[in-house]
Amino acid sequence: MRLLTMMTSDDYHYIIQRQYFNLFSIFFSFLFLFQYISLSLSSNILDICQSGIREDQTNYVHCGRKNLYSIPNFSNRTFNMAFDELILSDNFITHINANDFNGLRVKR
Repeated sequence: MRLLTMMTSDDYHYIIQRQYFNLFSIFFSFLFLFQYISLSLSSNILDICQSGIREDQTNYVHCGRKNLYSIPNFSNRTFNMAFDELILSDNFITHINANDFNGLRVKR
């Protein structure tokens, strides 16, 4: 014996809202994952950060607020300049390895 239940319009609205919520959740999950992977795999620091020279002639590299989870790669081939300041504030970096700053050139 099978019981049939009637679905009301409220039931349909709930199902549709739930499906939209699931689609948005999947979309934003992929968006976050894509951003994390693209920033993590970028080998050129200049693709991620901005560099410049201040009025007092100090050089800087600004990597703040870039949603970084690791220290960018400071390869001599891609970033062959000594600078005074490296800005890494407001990121998600929780661990720094011993060789993360290899290739980094600083002024003394």
